[in-house]
Amino acid sequence: MEEKVYTVDFWKTDIHGEEIGIRQKEVLMSKSRQFTRDMDLYGSVKLGSEEVGYIGYRSGIWDSGEVGLEEKRLVVKFFSKSISWIGSIEELVSRSVARSIGVGQPLPAFAVVLAEDRIVHYLEKIYRGPARTETYVLSSVDEENGFLHTVKLVGKRVSLGADFDVLYGAEEKKVGKVDSKLLNVGGKVEVKLSEEVAESKTLANLLVLFAATLRFQGGVESKIEKLIDMMKKENRTVKVQSEEVGLLVNPRILKSAVF
Repeated sequence: MEEKVYTVDFWKTDIHGEEIGIRQKEVLMSKSRQFTRDMDLYGSVKLGSEEVGYIGYRSGIWDSGEVGLEEKRLVVKFFSKSISWIGSIEELVSRSVARSIGVGQPLPAFAVVLAEDRIVHYLEKIYRGPARTETYVLSSVDEENGFLHTVKLVGKRVSLGADFDVLYGAEEKKVGKVDSKLLNVGGKVEVKLSEEVAESKTLANLLVLFAATLRFQGGVESKIEKLIDMMKKENRTVKVQSEEVGLLVNPRILKSAVF
């Protein structure tokens, strides 16, 4: 089995053929309930040379001109070419702020949900010391057998859009790479999976969604810092948005509820 390479290609402009002409936004919305009115496509995804899907973000809750600081939240979605929903990665503002206060530097946290399973996967930036490169940990539980899976994404250099080694498990076995080629306008990120994990659709989708967030990396961390400054200056906490609260609801209460 050969290595698989996914390419997340960021478009150079916000106006692209997939959202104009015959494929108007209403048409895209009719194809998937996950394609909301404020969803803006900003790139394509290729497997090898074949285009397999698109990435979009909810501009209505991210672009600074439309929402306040407390409502600003990154939500990125991955769609197939037919606009069927593959998965979403959503910023957990509450956990990001709490972890960042604890360490004293911005540490974004995300929840990832995929159409193929019922498990919520978590992606979190971790602190490894003042002179260490950026590192994220991706964790999930296999619904079928209950096994824990952990993937460590270790940056190769300290800079925006750094390249990452993909390391699996406690033994930190290298199973792939995330290579960024980000520019001021456009750019792309390549996700490379080794032969032994090349058939893992779940890992591929999780890493594609991670790659899709790298374009917003600086903006997310800057926003976290501003939120914490606001909390200090105004002597108050932040109001967590209802959609994020939905990801935090106690599932045991829902299972035991009687209607």
